[in-house]
Amino acid sequence: MSEIEKTHDGYTLRTEFDCTRLILTLPAGVPDRDSMAGKVLESTRTMALKVEVDRQAIEQACSETSPDEEVSVVIASGQPCVQGTDAKLLWSKRVSPPRERGGRLSHYGGRLNKKVVRKKDPVAKLVRETPGQDGRDIYGNVIKPRPGRPLAYRVGEGLREVDDVIYAERDGVVRIENEVIKLDELFLVDGDLNFETGNIDFPGAVVITGGILDLFEVKAGGSIQIKGLVEAANLKSKGDIEIAGGVTGKAKGHIITESNLSAKFLVNAVVFTEGDVIIESEIMTSRVVTIGSVVAPLCSIAGGEVESLGTIDVATIGSEIGARTYVASGASRTMSNLLQANANRIENA
Repeated sequence: MSEIEKTHDGYTLRTEFDCTRLILTLPAGVPDRDSMAGKVLESTRTMALKVEVDRQAIEQACSETSPDEEVSVVIASGQPCVQGTDAKLLWSKRVSPPRERGGRLSHYGGRLNKKVVRKKDPVAKLVRETPGQDGRDIYGNVIKPRPGRPLAYRVGEGLREVDDVIYAERDGVVRIENEVIKLDELFLVDGDLNFETGNIDFPGAVVITGGILDLFEVKAGGSIQIKGLVEAANLKSKGDIEIAGGVTGKAKGHIITESNLSAKFLVNAVVFTEGDVIIESEIMTSRVVTIGSVVAPLCSIAGGEVESLGTIDVATIGSEIGARTYVASGASRTMSNLLQANANRIENA
């Protein structure tokens, strides 16, 4: 119900948009307020109110205020409805929460900080939606609330849901893909990836507690997390790639992911992502192409080429020593080739 306002001789009665409150307004400059209390009460009797009128509030407004100031006071109240709450997942401290938009889950565009969960660990708890509570306006009409929305998600292999709590059935890394909560199998390298460990081609998630030396390769069907520095290595992943120590690619290593890349810095790196590129400090003399956005608000781009179909959020662009720097947002000179490659990948999947 819309707001209703009626002006009387020396005062105004107004209902709010949901008609749960009746407000008396005494404008400034109207003399003899003391005699208005009875007129206001008489006006309320003609309004078919189903709630009690606050006589004391009316009398105080009329007799205890200065005629030189405008006064507004609530003289009758209904019961506002209580809106329903949307369902949500309360995530374990071991898991970085994905974004929740319109009842949907996605890690896309999120900052990467996922951690390993162990077998039997609780991953998340579902808090179900609530229907809300009815209210009543000052005329006795029922006000219906907006019911909460359920959360669209499914639990994938390696996870089980018991009494709205999701548990891990094995060690792994949690990620969200197309509203499915997945637990990627885990390949853990304790230290650097070097000649002792060799290259990795693994269908799940890969966690390396050290760095990666020149010319080594890591392919993962899930996410890749690297705690140290990545040198001129080749990384390819269907999930997020997180590099805590940054990348010094020496123009030889390539990083390709169907999701997001997060790194401390990129120097002489070659990068292609279908998600966002999230950089902490600098992008120097690198080749970066992303279908997503470049999220680096404290970062500088100096030398090299950065192309993004999304936005580019950086602090500075260009080099003081005159190194050529090419930056394109919302367009890419190589996108036709990338789209064709993506189409081929889908066709052969």
